[in-house]
Amino acid sequence: MQVVLLLVSLAGAWPTPPGVTVGVHPQAWESVCVGSLQVSLPGQRITLSQSFDHARVELLPGVRDVDAFRVRVEARAAELRALPHDTEQGRLGALAWQGDHAAILRYREHPASSRAWQIQRFLWLGDRGYVFDSVQAMRPQFADDAARQGAVFEKLAPRTNGERDGLGFCIDGAVVRGDVGKISAGASTQATGAQHVRVWAGSVRHGQRGEAVSANDELAARREAIAQTRRLEPDAASDPEYPREFDVTRQQGRRVAGVTGEEAVWRERLNNGARRHVFRWTGRLNGTENVTIGMDVGDKFKPGEAPPNEETLIALWDQILGSAKTSGQP
Repeated sequence: MQVVLLLVSLAGAWPTPPGVTVGVHPQAWESVCVGSLQVSLPGQRITLSQSFDHARVELLPGVRDVDAFRVRVEARAAELRALPHDTEQGRLGALAWQGDHAAILRYREHPASSRAWQIQRFLWLGDRGYVFDSVQAMRPQFADDAARQGAVFEKLAPRTNGERDGLGFCIDGAVVRGDVGKISAGASTQATGAQHVRVWAGSVRHGQRGEAVSANDELAARREAIAQTRRLEPDAASDPEYPREFDVTRQQGRRVAGVTGEEAVWRERLNNGARRHVFRWTGRLNGTENVTIGMDVGDKFKPGEAPPNEETLIALWDQILGSAKTSGQP
């Protein structure tokens, strides 16, 4: 699905069943948009990530205007130019500006590198700067093609809170429009006011066949891993972090944000007394975008630091899934 969502603040209390102690501050919610999915997460320090066009893409911290952006890019070029190389004058191969708002750096990753290049691209978009770090070295025929490296810049547009952004894929502060091949985005946070509760959501479009792991597949893999340990390493069953109890509390089809997907929830009690809970929902949007919402509870190395009770966790999980939206939903 290639429609970006209307961002709506969903801050507010999540329902508390009778007799349940609330484990998350009721106002500590933040709405995030990843891919074609909007969901509210119970935390105020959200970590966002995205990857596309063969690069990890991040915001440039502390850059508040285009002048500071240019200074940052030139400083990076000077840094690379000053790094030693065995046979060349520094590690910087070239700095190519594309107007005032975009630049492409080509550099050697190691002092002995003589053929492959690393590419670092910079883009000023709206009121923020982005850096694209290539995930692998490139051959000269690709690294030298500045037009090809800069083509992705035309497919990004700023995302404005409170307005629909049209067709596209949500990333941190922007929307990607058109086909850029495989693209992924994620958001995660520690639930405010709750101990050892990590909540996250992720979306991948145009991933390879078999790359996405469904909720049911993850549950099956965990069961098999426990059984295999018991078969092949019987002594390991007495390890402090081995689960002495394993219970599935939910495994069902569940419709979230208008999408029929898979829900799996299970709990483990480890030999050392630690309690772990795993919550997963997975779905597929329009046959091209795999979406996962997850919640991981507990710390296997800290059995004395108990997470919220199960009733509280279930209520929180249902509230998270209930907040999810896709395009066209109010």
